[in-house]
Amino acid sequence: MKKLIVFTLICLLTLGLYAPASHAAVPLSFSLSQPSGAVGDTVEVEIRVNASFTGKGGLISYWFRLDYDTNALQFVSSANGALAADFLSMSNNLLFTGVHTTGSKKSGVLYLVYFKILKETGGYLLLNGIDVSYLDENGQDSGTVYLDPVHGAVTVAGKPAPTVNPSAIPTQGPNVPTRTPNPNATPVPQITDEPLPVTPEPDVPQTEPPEEVTPPPIIDSEATPEPDEPDEPPGPGPMLEPWQWIAIGGTVVLAGAVLTILFSKKRR
Repeated sequence: MKKLIVFTLICLLTLGLYAPASHAAVPLSFSLSQPSGAVGDTVEVEIRVNASFTGKGGLISYWFRLDYDTNALQFVSSANGALAADFLSMSNNLLFTGVHTTGSKKSGVLYLVYFKILKETGGYLLLNGIDVSYLDENGQDSGTVYLDPVHGAVTVAGKPAPTVNPSAIPTQGPNVPTRTPNPNATPVPQITDEPLPVTPEPDVPQTEPPEEVTPPPIIDSEATPEPDEPDEPPGPGPMLEPWQWIAIGGTVVLAGAVLTILFSKKRR
């Protein structure tokens, strides 16, 4: 019986390890206002952030674009809303991005976009390609999180709101940025410590430096040559020291004595 209880507990613990973890809901969303007007009017569209952060949570960064019905609406301009002042934000036509250094907990209007109504049908709006990063209640970075598109419309008074036809949403053109977040996209190459490839330079033939040539001396034709000095006559020769004379004299006397003795022996 005890073995059966232990086996059952082990099975329950094992199943608990492989149970799917629950994911907390993203503590923010975006929304579009629904302006209305007559043909020819210029209307204002608000892009809002609706935040519900707690603890150390806050919005760190965002990126999105605003698509619209180019057949029924004409883009006029865009401007920063009150909340954009809290971010290092940038808008390029209908592409919007911003970064916060510590995380914003606020809700409010990020941007204002103005459109002129061209047709009585009005036109659709679509906040598209939304990605955000934020801090959770414990201050942990969420990484990049992709949000669903947000639908909106500009309507004409007394007319039904236009419906969004996804196939009619332009994917290219001057008013539509090309960046669309895609988790399956090819990742951007990361910086590594490997050296970059070096393109070899073409071989250049080496030339030996020319030999140095000593230029001939410059002779001044106007210069007067110096006369050669005459050779000095030979002198009387070296002078002998007194002791040398005494030695020579002694040698002569000794030689004379030897010769005298030799001659005297022959006579006998």
